[in-house]
Amino acid sequence: MSKENEDIKKDAPLDQSIGSSFIYQNKYNTISKKSQDRIDELIKIYTTQTINDFQKSLFPYEESELVSHSRIYGIYDVFDRHLAFSDSQAQAAFEHLIKFYRYFDLNKEHNKYLLNVTQYSDLLLYAVDFTFKSYCVSGVEWFPKDGNLNRSFYRGLANKVIENFNIMVGTLTAPLDQGGLNRFSRWPMLKELSPIQAAQIVFTCEIIRTVCTLENLHSPVANGIVAYYCRSGKNYGIYEKLGRGQVDTWAEWLSGAVKKNWKMEFYEKLIDLASRDENRIIENKNPDLVFMNNCIINVRSKERLPFSPDYVSLRKHAVMALDSLPDMPIWKLKNGKVLTAEDYIRGFVTYEGGRETLIKVIGAVLRAKFNWRHMITLHNVTGNNGKSTFLG
Repeated sequence: MSKENEDIKKDAPLDQSIGSSFIYQNKYNTISKKSQDRIDELIKIYTTQTINDFQKSLFPYEESELVSHSRIYGIYDVFDRHLAFSDSQAQAAFEHLIKFYRYFDLNKEHNKYLLNVTQYSDLLLYAVDFTFKSYCVSGVEWFPKDGNLNRSFYRGLANKVIENFNIMVGTLTAPLDQGGLNRFSRWPMLKELSPIQAAQIVFTCEIIRTVCTLENLHSPVANGIVAYYCRSGKNYGIYEKLGRGQVDTWAEWLSGAVKKNWKMEFYEKLIDLASRDENRIIENKNPDLVFMNNCIINVRSKERLPFSPDYVSLRKHAVMALDSLPDMPIWKLKNGKVLTAEDYIRGFVTYEGGRETLIKVIGAVLRAKFNWRHMITLHNVTGNNGKSTFLG
């Protein structure tokens, strides 16, 4: 790097400024078109790549803030030498610099928070937030790609939150001559998670929402079913009502054998978080979507969709959606006659159009959320003729 560039970097302020942006623009204009294109390419790669929607939600600032204003001094240092690098080396250097800025921001936020915090309960929740952010900053793949969150995952997360919280308490309570802040003397350290910390961890990792009707979506008091999205198991792909059994499982994974009062507070905090206005959702707003056992079918476009938390349903059909239409089911009777499914249905009704009507009823059952505005009555003067069998 040139002596002039070294002076610019050395004198650059840490805060953002119009001057730093102006100096960078001048430098940018003096380099070759090839270098400019490469700089633009690297910035675009970083600012548009999806690191993880979950991780992005933990960082409120825009990714583009990391490549603007005063930060450009350090980034220009990489760009100034990038032509001597291979593409992979240049990008690795760029990403390393971004990681440095992430650590810098997180530590700055952390130190500022400890200087201003006044409530013990606030520190409990901040330790959870800080732990998630530190995982994301590290760049380590800590969140399971398959979304299978188990006891080992939650216990490791709980131990890290406790560790970070106790370090913060140690800093706040230690005397100044021991490197502490000497702000509080009686704030205790943790031996186990508090219920509100446990609820915040679970709510961040899981997808827990209140499923409402359209009329109750923005009502002052939440009125709906609190449910969590199933990432595995028999209910994979749909939301399942949050019951005490699942709450007890999460509690045991996070803190072992906890007392009844701890579980109650943990459960109530989850309900409180799910009931907030921003966490209310409507079940299956699109009546064209049919939730089969293994996927979602859009009956209008004939498209097969993978399960997603964005498609909200509290139930799905037990039947698998096949890759292609199966052959017409047939039965061989004792007399040798072959009976098809259509023949079977036609046996219920002998008048014209009856078979088509019953087939429409079967299709209507699959689309429970569609308003058909029709009613059907199955009638026969005698019993034992298939009405209940068909409806069943």
